[in-house]
Amino acid sequence: MFAQAAHSDNDHDLALFQRNLGQQRSGPFSPRGETPDPHQPRAGLYHLAWEVDTIQELKRIRDHLAEIGKLGMEEDHGVHKSVYGHDPDGLLFEVCWFVPEDRMDARDREPGDGRLDWVRELARFA
Repeated sequence: MFAQAAHSDNDHDLALFQRNLGQQRSGPFSPRGETPDPHQPRAGLYHLAWEVDTIQELKRIRDHLAEIGKLGMEEDHGVHKSVYGHDPDGLLFEVCWFVPEDRMDARDREPGDGRLDWVRELARFA
């Protein structure tokens, strides 16, 4: 089904498609119960992120994701620290915490090396 917004020249401002329910795969959609390959192109949202207020909250979420087997990458981006995972549909999500500007040091202002050192960061910001 295609929907058009009022006063729009686009005849498909919103397109809704029924998922393939157990039949042969068609396009980027997967039958129910099949986890899509997150590395294959598909329609839809690529990445979604949430920000938490404290590094302790980020660590709690990280531990929960690890416990349920859904933890992906853990990254130090300098000004923010992130954990990643994929939802049941294969969508990449990020949960991040930004270092408060008044607590940044020179290391935080540079691009991170990628490896999130939980012991160091929790000691700095606990």
